[in-house]
Amino acid sequence: MINVLCAAFITFMAAALAASFLDLKMPNLPLGDWLQVGFSVAAGLFAAAGVFHLRKSRLQGYNYFKNSILIYIFFVQVFTFFDIQFWGLLGLGFNVLTLGALRFMINQEADRQAAFGLQTVSLPAPG
Repeated sequence: MINVLCAAFITFMAAALAASFLDLKMPNLPLGDWLQVGFSVAAGLFAAAGVFHLRKSRLQGYNYFKNSILIYIFFVQVFTFFDIQFWGLLGLGFNVLTLGALRFMINQEADRQAAFGLQTVSLPAPG
């Protein structure tokens, strides 16, 4: 988690430094749009962390994916409803179905690890 936050901070600082050198202006967006962008980036970072943790531990990777979906549902989806009302319901339905599938996968993996007495499951390296 700390690695993800450090990577996000370094990326933000690099973008801010590049913008200052290139004399770029930030778009004039309302606060709600900035919050939507920020929470979308946070959800994306959790999803990326999930991808990287799948190799070490499926359970930990799935939990990162679950956290990503929860951030998206509770924070980003609010702004989507504000912007496009009814059509936001389709996205919410998809996210709830995805969350249900992830919870099923987490339970299956936890049961599998408990059956074999494993803490983490390492996947073999490709190649």
